[in-house]
Amino acid sequence: MNLKYALKCYKKIFKNPRDVDAWLDLANYFLEINLPLLTINHTFSAGLINPRDKRVYLIRAEAFAKIKDYLHATIEIINLLLIERRPNPEIIRDYFNVVWERKRELEKKLFERVREYYLTGKYSTLFP
Repeated sequence: MNLKYALKCYKKIFKNPRDVDAWLDLANYFLEINLPLLTINHTFSAGLINPRDKRVYLIRAEAFAKIKDYLHATIEIINLLLIERRPNPEIIRDYFNVVWERKRELEKKLFERVREYYLTGKYSTLFP
């Protein structure tokens, strides 16, 4: 993707501000050129238009992970699991334990395990 592509996306957005695909294309562009804060901003706009679009949460989770904010990235995937009606009480318990412990390495491990659970359906708890 290049700058011309981003300008096309902006043009689509100006013509139709409710075009979720244009917002998400632009967010993906910013994620690819390593501007995660702009990515997060544009996914919030897309999320306001269609809060059930799963791509919004996936892109936002990756953007939060790029800025090493693993707790917010984990929350985005938990939101996605709730939308899909696949909640896992162990994930919620581990999330609150990690918040309580406040250890950066645990935050990253939790994010990786929750992302793996979303993709494969298998989850191994951090705290036995």
